[in-house]
Amino acid sequence: MSGVVRIALVVFAQLLVCRALTLRNASARVDSVPPSISVDGPTSQVVYGVHFAYKLPTGATTALQFPQLENSTSSVQGVFLLLHACGRLSQDWFGGLPEESAIAWLLLKYNFAVFAPDAQPSPGGCWQPTYDGLYIPAGFNNLLGQLGLQTLPLYGVGLSSGGVMLAHLSETNKLSFKAVHFNVSPGSASKLGPGGFIRPGYPRASFVHMLPDPFAPPKAIKFATQALRRNHVPTQVIVAPARPIYDLLFEAQRIGVPVPAMKRLIVDMEKWGFLEKRHDRKTYLRFKQADAVNMMLQIHGRPAVHKRLRQLDAVVHVLEGIHAPTAQPFVRVLRFMLGGKGR
Repeated sequence: MSGVVRIALVVFAQLLVCRALTLRNASARVDSVPPSISVDGPTSQVVYGVHFAYKLPTGATTALQFPQLENSTSSVQGVFLLLHACGRLSQDWFGGLPEESAIAWLLLKYNFAVFAPDAQPSPGGCWQPTYDGLYIPAGFNNLLGQLGLQTLPLYGVGLSSGGVMLAHLSETNKLSFKAVHFNVSPGSASKLGPGGFIRPGYPRASFVHMLPDPFAPPKAIKFATQALRRNHVPTQVIVAPARPIYDLLFEAQRIGVPVPAMKRLIVDMEKWGFLEKRHDRKTYLRFKQADAVNMMLQIHGRPAVHKRLRQLDAVVHVLEGIHAPTAQPFVRVLRFMLGGKGR
């Protein structure tokens, strides 16, 4: 075999290996949030003094990766009640913020109706279970009745403070959920004990949490899941780690910032001293620096970044990996909520 042929074969083999690695990495991202999503504006309605933003699916197609769903492209498969975090609004699920919109987009894609109320009496605040718990169930059930959806299976998603509200609604039997998801939220658990998770008959429960999170600390999640499993409740726990800062380039389209502007932003963050290399040789945001980045951008942010600062701030907090609602593992969450196996 001549030297030229040997070199050609080596190069061809390397190309095949690169192709295989690319396909493998692509397969690993099947469960990831897509780089671009579009959620049209919702319907707004006030019922019993509570504002709801909601949207019904329109001809979306079910997928083989969710065998629990009916083989139908027209019927609504179920209803999701989406409870926002502190400082956020019902409209954030419908194009307002990247993580919330990604969750709503995925649910609509698989033929679920999504309903998002606002905390009362001051929308944008944190939930007050003893107050909101009086009005949310009555208004929600009334709205479902108006739309003819009251007999469909009900699921709940609570982000941060919204998870506390979700636990209250479930544990007081004010709403009957088939499955619930707590996203960076301890629900009713704490570092001292499992709270209402100790009661029998809890719906299957999913948790996504971040290890340094002081609001939903690992000890609280452990108390909750241990209590649920003792009562034979199917339970899922997913840890959302910090992510490299260059993931901002993959998120640029969802945030609404052009990639070149995002590259300049990362350079600025490096210049301001907000970044560090870690043991995996990747560059991350330094611990507890997301708020400082936001403050710097309010003062020094370039126009393309400044006008999308709220959206950018939400994703920067996700990359920081301390406390931030995240949609990244939500395909796995949805699969579990519909009856799949958890971990």
